[in-house]
Amino acid sequence: MKNASARNLWGDYLDNHLEYAFSHEPKVTQIGENEKEVKETLNLILSGKKRATSHSLLGLQYRKEPLPRIGDFTVLTDWKGDAKCILRTVAVRLKPFFSIRESYSKIEG
Repeated sequence: MKNASARNLWGDYLDNHLEYAFSHEPKVTQIGENEKEVKETLNLILSGKKRATSHSLLGLQYRKEPLPRIGDFTVLTDWKGDAKCILRTVAVRLKPFFSIRESYSKIEG
């Protein structure tokens, strides 16, 4: 992991959760396209208002990224690259856009 802040946060997490010691190294990322968006999204996540996210299958394929898997970890950073939290994927569902319920869109923030 190149990001020292993320590496430190992940190491601290593993110190308290030895059961994940052999997990794959987490992806390090930020959610948003600009500083304001990243800050707002991170605040929603940290406050518990945003508890889900949706990916476009076509977007994942275009970026040559794998589908999310249950058990995956992600370290979220702020705009400057400072690690702020660790997320764990607990469910994955493939659905067409038109079938997404309002209840899901609420937990997505």
